[in-house]
Amino acid sequence: MLNWIDHNLWIISVILMGFSIYSFYRGNKQWKSGSTWTTSDGVQHSSKDRVPFFSVGATVFGIILLLAAIGSFIWIQLEK
Repeated sequence: MLNWIDHNLWIISVILMGFSIYSFYRGNKQWKSGSTWTTSDGVQHSSKDRVPFFSVGATVFGIILLLAAIGSFIWIQLEK
């Protein structure tokens, strides 16, 4: 059983990489959508101006997941 687990730990890196790609997709979608905000008097404003790509939360989460995938891959390779 442990031998099977040792040889298949790469799946952790693949899963993290998949979630990272999905998060970058969501970040790109949010980045292209423009922005809306509501002022204190209840009026909703919208703008087509884009915020910086790396300030979108999904993009930052994608970067964190990408680093975790790379780190886990390196760690797994060093443990062999």
